[in-house]
Amino acid sequence: MGLARLGAFGLMSALAVALVLDGCTRRGAPPLTEANPPVGYVYVTNNGDGTISAFSRMADGGLIFQRLTKAGAVDGPTGVAIHPSNRYLYVANEGNNRVYQFRIRRRNGALMPIEGGSVATGPASRPQHIAIVPDGRFAYVTNAGPGKGGAGSISAFTIDASTGALGLLQTFRDSGLKQPFGIVAAPGGRFVYVSDRGAGAILSLAVQSDGTLKLQANVPSLGTKAGEPQMIAGDNAGFVYAVDGHDGVVAVFKAGADGKLEFQKSYAVGVSTAEPMAITLAEAGGREFAYTGNRSIDTVSYFMIQHGVMTLVGQSPTGLGGPSGMVVDPSGRYLYVVNRDAATVAQFNIVPSRNGAAMLNATIFSEDPANESSHPLYIAMTH
Repeated sequence: MGLARLGAFGLMSALAVALVLDGCTRRGAPPLTEANPPVGYVYVTNNGDGTISAFSRMADGGLIFQRLTKAGAVDGPTGVAIHPSNRYLYVANEGNNRVYQFRIRRRNGALMPIEGGSVATGPASRPQHIAIVPDGRFAYVTNAGPGKGGAGSISAFTIDASTGALGLLQTFRDSGLKQPFGIVAAPGGRFVYVSDRGAGAILSLAVQSDGTLKLQANVPSLGTKAGEPQMIAGDNAGFVYAVDGHDGVVAVFKAGADGKLEFQKSYAVGVSTAEPMAITLAEAGGREFAYTGNRSIDTVSYFMIQHGVMTLVGQSPTGLGGPSGMVVDPSGRYLYVVNRDAATVAQFNIVPSRNGAAMLNATIFSEDPANESSHPLYIAMTH
């Protein structure tokens, strides 16, 4: 993914940081028993070694590492998504141009391959991220293609409700589509929105009744000019948020009834060189917040949101390591951030009374034993 590797000194420093965060990294956590069951499961893609890490998520927000599952080629796993039913999990692998599909065992969170294990997205497609519509019938995968020149695509899949198996429905291509990356489905499931890093644009696509996609609009990612959009998120009020790695901002758009986006404003995440790569939203205490993972300065920025208007509240360190992916738990109480260079997952407590402040609580390595070359990227959790 073009991110710098962490040396041995960096890995040891990450361990030192982890050990001073409330004194533990969850290694000494109580064993899972009937009296101490998990409330859900968390999954992290390890790009460097072709695996997925599975964690139990406890009631206090802590993570306990459980196991690794193979997910295709090394230097491959990227985006991960969980079906709305919590029964199935899907992982994109850019190393061998496939999407790996698994059934989630409710008893222990273990992943079991579905019908042959994977489906192809096409030669040199380099799949990146996955969005599933809320009713669970269709999944969409962004394919960055071989380079910035304009060979990207979006794969549309049907999802078999009884087995979770994916069926290729359409490979969407358009002359304006160059290097699609982030993708999010609108709450009603009628539209998906895609960030195109190569074109510097945000695409609005209508989900037709058969699940195929139709382009609605293609707008510059910074309103009046093309930027370098990375991850993208949407809320229930019809606002779409995209972080820009070049300008260090969050660009906000409002979706119309036809799904087309209208640029509202961009908001700095801090310094212009912060290089935000990830974004996620949370609702807690009756309010809405946004969090960005800032790769070059190893921080999380947190914002209050009111009707699409963002107010930067502050920043918290992630514990060294190049934040790449992030997710908030269903209660809106905990934020989890993957540090790609440090090979860790940082757990933050969200404090609604402090305008959504993210307070670093603990850090756990993405694999046990720690693996410097695992290069974890993205994260998803059951709800």
